[in-house]
Amino acid sequence: MQLGRVERFPFIDAPDSRQITAGYRLLRELDAIDRKGQFTAVGRELARLPIDPRLGRMLLAAGQRQSLAEVLVVAAALEVNDPRVVPHDAQEKARHTIELTLRRSQIS
Repeated sequence: MQLGRVERFPFIDAPDSRQITAGYRLLRELDAIDRKGQFTAVGRELARLPIDPRLGRMLLAAGQRQSLAEVLVVAAALEVNDPRVVPHDAQEKARHTIELTLRRSQIS
């Protein structure tokens, strides 16, 4: 699939150019793209993984070093959100749910 340069893609809500630049920089650091912005062999493998590219790169490197089982545990832990942290936009709903739960438990 050839979509062309991301800067020219007709997004409905285009990302900031700094975010695009940061994305390219990250992909170069991970050896996922070359200096021309073309996918490398590593980049093609990363594109097949449904996870953050940093974690994917870690898993690819672990596979080459016969330590995939150990690194999978670390990657899984890094991928899971902390259940104690409530996103800012959901805090009011969480607070309301907690209040209802507390009221119901006091009635019983």
